[in-house]
Amino acid sequence: AAGQLAPASAGSAAAPVGGRDAAAASGSVDPWGLERSGRAIKELDCHQGSDVAHLRHVKMAREAMGNWQTYDAFARISMSVGVNQLLLAMSYYILGYVLVEVGSRDAATCGVVLFTSIAETLLRLDMTLSLTQLRKLQ
Repeated sequence: AAGQLAPASAGSAAAPVGGRDAAAASGSVDPWGLERSGRAIKELDCHQGSDVAHLRHVKMAREAMGNWQTYDAFARISMSVGVNQLLLAMSYYILGYVLVEVGSRDAATCGVVLFTSIAETLLRLDMTLSLTQLRKLQ
């Protein structure tokens, strides 16, 4: 078996049977002889500069990016709308709990104003729209 020591003969040290010496002789790079060297694989070579653009996996990633742009845009808009709705729900919760249950009108007003201003700020940061388009969204 690989890695076991062979019986030593007189005057010599014990030598491993298999192991790195056998792996090097068979062309593999691991001590068990299971993996081959990647020197012949073009993608594993060290590329620099404009040579990187000609690699197969880079070309495939660039082609796939075109298919994912619509998904990315939809995901960004969905997250923006979701956060906006979450802030609106928190405003309603503050109105229901702080105003009705606790009876603190000033605290409820400050909370609603805070969450509304955060929602509007995030809307302005997330979307590049004209003022009329922003007013329609609000």
